Amino acid sequence: MLTLFFISDNPLIEPLRAHFQQFLKLRIAVVRDFDHGLKEIYDKRPLVACLQDRIAGLTAENVARHLQLLLGNGAPAFILLQGSPPTAPAPADLFSRTVDLTQPFEAVCRDLQQALQQQLGAHWAQVYEPPGPPAANAATPRPDQPEFDAYLTEDSIFRPSPAGQLPGTEPSDEPEREPLFVQDAPGGPPAEPMAAAPPPRMAPTPPAPDASHQPTPQPLPPKPVAAPVPQPEKTADPVAEALLVMEKTYHARQQTKRHLFAALLLLLALVAAGIWWWIGRQPDSRRGGTVVAPPPQQRPATLATTSATRNRPTVPTRAVTTLPPFIPATGHDTAFAATHPGWERYRSRHRDYRLFYEHGRLKALQTLTVEDGAITTAELRQALVALTGSDRYRLTDRERRGGLLLEHAVIPGRAELIIYRTGARGSIQAYVLELFS
Repeated sequence: MLTLFFISDNPLIEPLRAHFQQFLKLRIAVVRDFDHGLKEIYDKRPLVACLQDRIAGLTAENVARHLQLLLGNGAPAFILLQGSPPTAPAPADLFSRTVDLTQPFEAVCRDLQQALQQQLGAHWAQVYEPPGPPAANAATPRPDQPEFDAYLTEDSIFRPSPAGQLPGTEPSDEPEREPLFVQDAPGGPPAEPMAAAPPPRMAPTPPAPDASHQPTPQPLPPKPVAAPVPQPEKTADPVAEALLVMEKTYHARQQTKRHLFAALLLLLALVAAGIWWWIGRQPDSRRGGTVVAPPPQQRPATLATTSATRNRPTVPTRAVTTLPPFIPATGHDTAFAATHPGWERYRSRHRDYRLFYEHGRLKALQTLTVEDGAITTAELRQALVALTGSDRYRLTDRERRGGLLLEHAVIPGRAELIIYRTGARGSIQAYVLELFS
């Protein structure tokens, strides 16, 4: 069933819900705070959500943008409920309609019905059931004609006076005749006053069973209780979730490189041992008092480690051992470094920087936005110049993940770059830079 969702603490919402529930065949839910409302919308995925402009210091615009970033194409359509005089016009990319709650109740119902009809589109004809006409009153008033009072009997509760003669009739002197047939009242003839009802017949009582021959009841086996299935923890921030995936991918790539390097060393050691053993088994051939030395052995070709190493040009890169100048040293998070070996974290008012060091050199940088903000292109180019010496990069791939657009790029011979955007031309929410060795 389609769901209409209200997040508002305005006392007018309950009368609105009762009004629309009369002719809308859908479930209408009301939540009075944004925290509970975010969880309900994420779980139930309603088709339309009506948000109050401000509740407890939080604005409906921030909540709607967070839901769009979290749900992507599955986010509901938003209608803004204006409970106070607006300070700025509502953004058209979030709210298609705005309903003023300070109007009279009939005007609020009319505007909200028009907004719902626009948002539901083709579904409106399925859920809308127009109310029927009011039922007519079946009670008939008592007539007030004078002839009506003449038909009332002496014992009538309406007029306990003696009944008058029926209009159009004359008294007769003929004796009263006995009726030919006597019709009993509904339910049969009346019972005689002294007739006594026969006593009821008692059913025989069965003998009590012998308790010594009854089987002993056996206890029922306990019903198996199914173990609760652990539910996966939901990550509220898609940017942090995507960065966590990138961090795991980076560690797996580094571990693969170490394994390949160890295998290469072992292979070289085996080849050298085989050559040494083969030379030791060859006899020394002396001709004319001179010893003929074996031909010089050629160095075996080095195996390629990964496809990324083969494609990297041989361009020298700068080794970064100190903190980059655009990262504030005052925001160092020592607790993060203790729980994440090799990583350092620095926080400012608007940015979260995470640096990964290997053998004393900077290998990777993750930059995230804090609260509602965005990373400018100039800020990104400043970081690229400070760490790689160049601000030019080439896009290689694009993909969507967690409601964000990931742009994969490469700085030839220097680093790999991943940019997290809100859309094709949206703002930058985070980026990851991996420096080549």
